Amino acid sequence: MNYEMGGVHGVFDCLGPKNIVLYRTDKLWLVIDDGRVPFDDRVTVKLTRLQRTHLSLVQLMDKMHITVNVETEIIASWEYDVEQWDLELDFTPGVEEEHFDFGIFLKNLANDCDRRHRCYQPSNTR
Repeated sequence: MNYEMGGVHGVFDCLGPKNIVLYRTDKLWLVIDDGRVPFDDRVTVKLTRLQRTHLSLVQLMDKMHITVNVETEIIASWEYDVEQWDLELDFTPGVEEEHFDFGIFLKNLANDCDRRHRCYQPSNTR
């Protein structure tokens, strides 16, 4: 892996009022607004669905609450709305809720050490 060549890989998203950046340089980093922490085994993400509203037969609106901790310290906690699709009615192979809700992606990543290790690794085919 050659980071001297500017090899930064990651993604940016907005979850309600928060700007979230997840990227890898020498390790995986999580940025929430102006705070940056290594996204490692010390990070936990708690996600709670507060409310679900049916907008149509297949379209849903969820109000979510997310809390991000580093060990026992809460580094961020907020609510956000996310538009969802009823995936029971979607027959697209491999589609999961985390494809539509970045908060679910963060929670799943926090709970899977191997996936965190693989996340945004540069290709070794260069």
